[in-house]
Amino acid sequence: MKISSLARYAFGIAAGAALLAGCSAAGTQSSLAGAPPAPMAAGGHHLSAQVLRHLAMTRASHQTPPAARNVHIKSWMKHVPAGTPLLYVSDDGYYPNVVDVFNYTTGAMVGQASMPNTAANLYNSCSDKHGNVYVVDFAYGYAYEIQHATTTVINQWYTNGEPIGCSVNKNGDLAVTNFYDFGSPSGTGGVIVFPGGGPSGTDYPGPGYLWPAGYDKTGNTLVAEGNYAGSCTSPCLAKLTGGTWSLLSYNQTIYFPASVELMGKTWGVGDQEGGGVFDTDIYATKISGSSATAVHTETLTDTCSSYYDDSVGWANVSKKPNGVQHKKVKGEAAANLWCGDIDEWSNAGGNPTGHITGAAFAYGATLIK
Repeated sequence: MKISSLARYAFGIAAGAALLAGCSAAGTQSSLAGAPPAPMAAGGHHLSAQVLRHLAMTRASHQTPPAARNVHIKSWMKHVPAGTPLLYVSDDGYYPNVVDVFNYTTGAMVGQASMPNTAANLYNSCSDKHGNVYVVDFAYGYAYEIQHATTTVINQWYTNGEPIGCSVNKNGDLAVTNFYDFGSPSGTGGVIVFPGGGPSGTDYPGPGYLWPAGYDKTGNTLVAEGNYAGSCTSPCLAKLTGGTWSLLSYNQTIYFPASVELMGKTWGVGDQEGGGVFDTDIYATKISGSSATAVHTETLTDTCSSYYDDSVGWANVSKKPNGVQHKKVKGEAAANLWCGDIDEWSNAGGNPTGHITGAAFAYGATLIK
């Protein structure tokens, strides 16, 4: 059974049985610094962490990455000139997972970062305006901060859930998206916001199981894709403003959700199953009030192993890659889960314009300078 079929079947049962509620309002304060690791599964009303991991992250039929390299890597970093664009890639091909660092200009690996938890499962990542990198640990419920242009972990936050992505606004507020949120009264996903990157976060349970949310340019609104709960029994687009979630009227069908990221003047709304087939689509979308309008579709294709593209998140390629995007985005660099490497596309989509190899099994990426 393909992951897409399993996802729709399993979550259809879970949503119907739980009679999950719709959108939630004000968040819940949580002081999460130093909290114990999250359990691998919580309660009987959601799927095992192993199944959730696959359902949340990919619909690719390979289901599991190649055999993990069961080695403990000590963090290392080569010297690179100041201002060198660096691509940080979460690598699912090691146990425990690591973050690979590539010189984006040459494609050479220049470092690897290991995490404090010895069995971390790392997924999507993001960066702030200073070029510090954040990566989330789905297995243990943490977000980690890696210091700019290094492989040194300088901070960590417990997220009270199973995190799959993050976003940082210009004020340094860290928003972590939990695919499943342990604090959700309706048993769904949510977003937890740590103002200024401080130790205490506010939890905002969402309208469904959530894929990675992104901040807008003002840093006051988050947009995410949800599914399988309450009013999000089909994939939907939702935004969080002033502590309240609302669903958006969208003219585009989302077949299998992915990240939502700001891309210059528009939102990039990801679809791992664009058009109901096996390529990732990014819908360039304008949002006004409660309406969202897709104005352009970028289809990411590939030719690796005769398969197609499956990208959950991507690194926006621009002249100002750190943090919130203010300039025009020239393209994307994303982990293709069919291939396990990093591909590069222009805004025209189509086949990749380049490849970056060296990761054991690339998952998520973020670009800094």
